[in-house]
Amino acid sequence: MATINDDDNEQFLKDRDITVMVTGKYPYPDNNPSGISPQGFLRVWDGTGYTPSDPCLVPTIDAQLGTAYGDPPPTAVAKAAEILQQMQETDHNITIPPILCGRVANVLVWESSQWELITQHVPVGSFLRIRNVDIRITQNTQFRSIIAHNKSWLTPLPDLNFEVRALLEEHNRRVLKEEYNHTRFGSGLLPNM
Repeated sequence: MATINDDDNEQFLKDRDITVMVTGKYPYPDNNPSGISPQGFLRVWDGTGYTPSDPCLVPTIDAQLGTAYGDPPPTAVAKAAEILQQMQETDHNITIPPILCGRVANVLVWESSQWELITQHVPVGSFLRIRNVDIRITQNTQFRSIIAHNKSWLTPLPDLNFEVRALLEEHNRRVLKEEYNHTRFGSGLLPNM
């Protein structure tokens, strides 16, 4: 992974691999006069960082409706709770925390083949491994722009995949150690199981 400082206000991370839960997927409006625009953008959660979440990249009607009942939305939160419950069946040390913590970020998807895979095979609440993304972080706001480009690879992950389990176990550890203040840093309340 290369780190490049563009200027004093931005940091650019190149060729980064991330594992995330998809919390929303939205086509990019086709109103760019140059004709060059992303295919769409994802809202994703990776269990790190503190809220508030990054604002929606493009405040389309679909994106506003998708986040109206929470960010991440109840569908994604329920899926995380379901996976945690499955993990608890084999590992009794896993407890289901009362809340999902961490922020939700945007991933710009430029390639039509990647966007087609996402729209057809990646439902909200599922996990993805995204390889070789670029991340631009604006220092004064900590706003992140994650970019999936022509050299990025998207891999849908099974619910109990090692990376998914590791992400949820690490999130669980941080919540139980009270690294997050639930009233301030919660992203979504988990349903009682």
